[in-house]
Amino acid sequence: DAKAAGKVRNIGVSNYEVDMIKGLVDATGVAPAVNQIGFNPGNARSRRTIVKYCLESGIAITAYGSVRDQTTKDKVSKLAKLHNATGAQLLLRWALDQGVSVIPGATSEEHISE
Repeated sequence: DAKAAGKVRNIGVSNYEVDMIKGLVDATGVAPAVNQIGFNPGNARSRRTIVKYCLESGIAITAYGSVRDQTTKDKVSKLAKLHNATGAQLLLRWALDQGVSVIPGATSEEHISE
């Protein structure tokens, strides 16, 4: 209703799976412009379906938690050193290379400068 009334240009959703997006479109006729999901190398396999569906449907993915992956911490540290980068930089680049945008959180000025 808000989009039809011209009150908003687009809508976004968070943590929607394929069936939820399809249900939204069926119920409203409106597809979200963006789906915000947790996405990092540790959960990429389980997120593959939703990422593929969204990107193929013209729905942007915005990833949160991209630098929180603890399952690959040792590998990330080694790769980061090889590329003269920080672990956060490597993980953010990985997410961007998957075709998603990122919204990294920062807990210090040092994190922001990375």
